[in-house]
Amino acid sequence: MPKTFNLQKCILTCLLPVFLFSACKFFPYNVRVSGRVLDTAGMKVAGAAVAFDSGTVETVSESDGAFQVKLVAGEHRLTISVQGKPIYNQQVVIPAAKQFNLGDLRPDRAFFQSRFVVREQGQYDYHYDYQQWCAVSVADGSGRAVTSLGYDDFEITESMVRISDGAVVAQQFIPLKEQSGWRAYDLGLFERSVGSEKLDIVFLADRTGSFDDDGTDVRGEVKHFVQQLATEHIDFRVAGVNFGETPDGPQYFDFCGPEQIDLIPEKIDSVLHTEGDWWDPTCAYDALLFTHYLGFRPDARRVAVILTDIVPQTVYGTFWYSIDASIATRSAVEQFLAADGIELYYAVFEHTAPDIQYYWQPDKNPRAGETGNPAYGIEGSGLSELRWSDEKKATRLTWPFTAGKLWEKLALTTSPLKDSLYMMCWFPVIDRDDIPGALDQYDYKISISVKDPENPGQSLSASYQKPASHPTATAEIQLVDEEGNPFIEAYGWLYVERAGRATDALYHQAYPDETGALVFTDLVPQRYVLLVTDYGSLKMGFSNLRAIARLSFEVPPEGTSLTLTVQTADRTANEAVLAGLLHDLEDWRLSGSPYRNIVGEINDWLYDCCGGGILCDGMNWREQAALRHLTLVLGGYANLNEYSQLEAQRAVEDFQNIILQIGRLVQEIRNLQGSTEQSWKEALAAAGFRAALDLATAGQAEVIISGVEALLKQLTDYLTDEFFYELVNLMKQKIMAATGIEAGHPVATMIDTSVELYHDWEFSEDSEEHNLDLIWGAAQKLSLQLFIDRAIDSVSEKTVQDVFTRLPMENAVERALKPLLKDLVQVMWRGVQFENFSERLKTWAEATGQMLSAYSREQILTAIDSIFAKWSDELEQRGVPENFSDFVLGFFREIAKMAVPELKNGKRVSALNIDEVTAVLIKHAVYNIFLRDRFVDDFQTALSKSFTRVQAIAATHAQDFDRWQWRSLVYNTLFRNFRSAIGDAQDVAWDALEKQRDIQLWADGLTALQSILQPLGEYLDIAASVYYPLQDASDAVHAFSATLDSIQVVVQSIEFGLKLKGLEKFGELSQTVYLNAFE
Repeated sequence: MPKTFNLQKCILTCLLPVFLFSACKFFPYNVRVSGRVLDTAGMKVAGAAVAFDSGTVETVSESDGAFQVKLVAGEHRLTISVQGKPIYNQQVVIPAAKQFNLGDLRPDRAFFQSRFVVREQGQYDYHYDYQQWCAVSVADGSGRAVTSLGYDDFEITESMVRISDGAVVAQQFIPLKEQSGWRAYDLGLFERSVGSEKLDIVFLADRTGSFDDDGTDVRGEVKHFVQQLATEHIDFRVAGVNFGETPDGPQYFDFCGPEQIDLIPEKIDSVLHTEGDWWDPTCAYDALLFTHYLGFRPDARRVAVILTDIVPQTVYGTFWYSIDASIATRSAVEQFLAADGIELYYAVFEHTAPDIQYYWQPDKNPRAGETGNPAYGIEGSGLSELRWSDEKKATRLTWPFTAGKLWEKLALTTSPLKDSLYMMCWFPVIDRDDIPGALDQYDYKISISVKDPENPGQSLSASYQKPASHPTATAEIQLVDEEGNPFIEAYGWLYVERAGRATDALYHQAYPDETGALVFTDLVPQRYVLLVTDYGSLKMGFSNLRAIARLSFEVPPEGTSLTLTVQTADRTANEAVLAGLLHDLEDWRLSGSPYRNIVGEINDWLYDCCGGGILCDGMNWREQAALRHLTLVLGGYANLNEYSQLEAQRAVEDFQNIILQIGRLVQEIRNLQGSTEQSWKEALAAAGFRAALDLATAGQAEVIISGVEALLKQLTDYLTDEFFYELVNLMKQKIMAATGIEAGHPVATMIDTSVELYHDWEFSEDSEEHNLDLIWGAAQKLSLQLFIDRAIDSVSEKTVQDVFTRLPMENAVERALKPLLKDLVQVMWRGVQFENFSERLKTWAEATGQMLSAYSREQILTAIDSIFAKWSDELEQRGVPENFSDFVLGFFREIAKMAVPELKNGKRVSALNIDEVTAVLIKHAVYNIFLRDRFVDDFQTALSKSFTRVQAIAATHAQDFDRWQWRSLVYNTLFRNFRSAIGDAQDVAWDALEKQRDIQLWADGLTALQSILQPLGEYLDIAASVYYPLQDASDAVHAFSATLDSIQVVVQSIEFGLKLKGLEKFGELSQTVYLNAFE
């Protein structure tokens, strides 16, 4: 009920403006619209021409920049011009109301009323004689910004003015250019001239030595690119991150903008460097997840550029270093990019990596590689494989990396200037000792002049003054955590904002008091930037719990009190990683969906706000710690699960290949028997054959003839009575020996059933009814009916029936199919009718065949998929177990689709394919009969127990949790032990996935068949010497012996058995390995 109410409320809230706007079109509503025109510097613009809809409604701004008009509610085009020059052009929406204020309207492009204006000013200490700074803008006669001015264009003069009589008692010229060499104090002239396009870009570079081998000047190209950004007046900020083989503590520099262009080259050199000579995969994805910590602007275009020479590390590789290891996945990165709205570009220096085989091999762990293995539905982890938000993907840049190519791919364009200012910072020259009396008797005056760019030899000037001993104020910042509790474990850095160049203007540092309050006294009223981190300022690391907050605020003369929420520093990255791991676990490629329930439970625990989801009301230290345990365990089990799933897929594939090859063998034996008997009959009927054979064999013709006929009869009897028995027993023997399972295991039934299915299958187009009987008979023999019954027993029959009955049908095909499908699948809520399911299947095939006159088979199959998908989704929402919605519905959907006939030359014929039928039966049978027991159940149990422990950590009382003790425990012991255990498991996994070699050819085991074929071939060779047409039969017998060797059914039987053995190892390993992360 609450969800329904909230949905209705949301719909009303969203649609109300639409209704009001529509109503305005039919019932015009006059609105008193007001606003104020300001220039770029914030100065009020008088006499500006304000026009709506190309002059339909016009007015002029007053002396204070204000204007007022009456408009009809709705959309309008607003233009503002000054002395005929347009400065503003935007579409505005006026709501239906008595009055509406558009607020302050600043120009679309830089426009200044005054040709030279002081925009901001401030200082570091309340006494004048420490650092001073100001920001100014310069314009031409049209009010357009003037850029690219230098030290020689400005002059600064400082004066000490006595307040009582205005007398200047001291005056000095500020040698700004000379002081700019004092790097420790960040003095000088800095320009910020930017257009409307905002860009925040992070360069992430591989620091391993192998990345630098081709001599490409990566750092130089990044510098060129940044310089071009500044030259083209892009409103940019650039940051850099360096990554290596482990994800902990990447080197980085914070975002810097055009006003810091002088500092950026040095920062690039210090961070984007290489070292060592490694060839191992590096943690590019972990570094990318770290970038959220840098603090992107909310209104900027966000770009990340990865520069590397190798596939990024993920949990699916073998590098599980005990000290730290990647917890990233491709899915996590996709979640992160979508959530943070980041565009990703990358350049790869491609060359041979000699050690890559120790991290990834395509037949062992394809998911760790670049492209995966599409044959098994395995996606790779490479940058080229990334897909997010409606098929967005990373853009590849050519190598060598160049600034020009990146500029081209980003499609950056120059836009008119939005703003322009010059920030100057200097040390006063006037010595306090030269000033008579107390400082509070004086004002400190600054006079600035700039050469007039339009009038050589003339200058523009401006000045301001303030108390030499400036009054101060206090700022109190109350720190709270995400749950609103006082945040004490913090440290604060206070910077003077200085027109954007704040990070190089540290003013004060402090710890909060016992109430979580940061108190800064003796502050000169001006704008500041506060950076708050966790106490200890821990670097990024999986064992480090961190926090961060940024605040830009104004301190007025009376002081200020503010509240600042300190966020979990790595929350966005952690959530993305967790979501990626859960996605990968749920992305099951075999029958069923065994991890859906645990994934759902974890997601509910995190995000179900009605059920106390821990991320709904903020995150505390205990919850952050709990998520680290959970993420680590899920990463380890995702690694093992991927090995297990590939092994299971190959086991299913092996069994399918075994059965397919038996089917091929059955056909070839039938063909051999038929062709040999026919050739022999023709030979016996040929004139002179017996006499020629008698002559050639010295009177032994009758012996040979009797021998061939006896052997042909033996072959017929063998194929009828012994062949399948001998073949099946041989397969069982090899599989049982490899796996160590007992002879009565269900796998024996699966072998019997599959071989019989091929033996009895009829291949004519009119054999549909016969083959449908075989399919259901095989399903029953494989115990699939038993598993279906169990799954049905676990749910409410009424629920299944009601959901199906209420399913909405979207088109005519679905509406036509629904009653037919109901007749077929109602066994799911009436189990007693399974006994006549074969007849229902035939009725279904007949009915859907009749639909072929109105719809194509493709349309019918699509509609079947759609109905089952909706049914499954609805049952999931009702809490129906995964083994029902995935296994039962999945099985019935595939059976229903296979039974739909097809049209050939206007005739309705069976579309059943023995190979497809066998594949479906085997897929479900192999998983449900023994794969689930061998590793899936163990994995499910371990994940469930891990989750219980994780929940206990999150529920710990605040007074019982110490962040530093926890860090020491997990860093030195628990997390190291878990990573070591998963690392050790890599050898076990790779050994289990090794292909078996030097297995004796299987044909040697079929002794009875060989005892018939060998002498039969010899006799036919003799007979062919006198009757040439028999040579074909002789060759066919010899060729068939070679076919036996090439089929190698028993080789695959042994490999199949060994794969099952490997899965048991994975299951056994999963039972206890999780404990390392908790105790």
